[in-house]
This record gives sequence, C-alpha cells and structure tokens, in this order.
Amino acid sequence: MADRSNLSVAPAGFTSDFMTINGGTLSTASASSNPATANYGVTRGFTLGASGGTIEIPNTSNSNIVAILGVIAGAGALTKTGVGTLNLQGVNTYSGNTMVSAGTLQLGAANVIPNGANKGDVTVTGTLDLNTYSDTINGLSGAGTVDNSAAGAPILAIGNNNDTSTFSGVIKNTVGTVAIAKIGTGTLTLSGPTRIAVRPHCPPGHC
Repeated sequence: MADRSNLSVAPAGFTSDFMTINGGTLSTASASSNPATANYGVTRGFTLGASGGTIEIPNTSNSNIVAILGVIAGAGALTKTGVGTLNLQGVNTYSGNTMVSAGTLQLGAANVIPNGANKGDVTVTGTLDLNTYSDTINGLSGAGTVDNSAAGAPILAIGNNNDTSTFSGVIKNTVGTVAIAKIGTGTLTLSGPTRIAVRPHCPPGHC
C-alpha cells in the first residue's frame, strides 16, 4: 500500500477489525514524515489472527514514520519489518510476541506493548525506540538496539510475568536518559554493550 490515505474513509466510531492480518504482511508507506498526519487513526483498529501479522514500513523519500493510533488486538504476534519506523500509540492488547525484525518500532505513548499473563515477549533485532515514553514488558531478547530518540528519562521495566530472558544487543540513549528496571522473579541477562546514562536498577531478583 503506497500510502494509508489509499484506504477507505475512516469509520466514524472505533472498528476493532478495520484491518485484520492473519499470517500476512501489510506493507505501508507514508506520504509525510510527520506521524501526526501519516497515521491510521484511532477508529481504525487492527486485529492479529492466530498466525500473527507483519507490518512492513519500506524505505521511501520520506523519513517514513507510520503511526497506528488505534488498538491492535487479537491472538497473534506482531512483527515489524522494513527499514522505516512504526509508531504505536494505542493501548494494545494482542496476545502474541512483539518482534522488531528490521527498522524501528517507536513508542508513541506509554505502555503500548502488551505485557503480563497470557502476553508475549519482545524480540529486538532492529531498534526499539522508547521516544521518551516508559513501558513495561515481559521478556526481552535479541541482538538489536534499545534507544531513546527524544528528550526525557523513560524507564523500560523488563521481567513482568516473572519472565526470564537474555538480551545481547545495545542499550543506549541517543537523547535524554534511559533506565532499565528489572522486575519480577525471573532472571534478566544483559550480555551486550550498554551505553545508558542511568545504571540499570535491579530490585529483588536477579539481573
């Protein structure tokens, strides 16, 4: 899809299954570098089927940030591919894993990644950009990058649902500061280089 503006007119009220992906890929670009205008609005809900869904943001002449303002629900996993940026802003409830395979998954609000019982883990081989927002996740794995691209001091809390995980990638703060909080009774292993300005905080448990 060259641009989300090619879709039909947005529904007047929230429609949970405006877009359903079940094992397929939505390849979508942006006609603007501003996620405030290059978005799927709050009434356009996404549903991920049991086979999961991939959202690809390919490279274009724009900086190519596409935002989803509505809720992403369903039983499946969310996979982000392509070199562009996917910005999430809804209170998402999908049950599967969150996988950043390429490009950037950017937070557009706090707590947009589902976590807790019956929710998935996060795997980053691309970039997870906190973008000044804090979030709580279950496990964190992969060899990608966790970063913060905007002013602020976000906290990424890792280990909800008592998950055990290993992250071998880079944790840094391009702008602002980043804190890593280890939560739950599982074990969090950070085996890659960390460049965060705030030392990871590990309450009772292991880190």
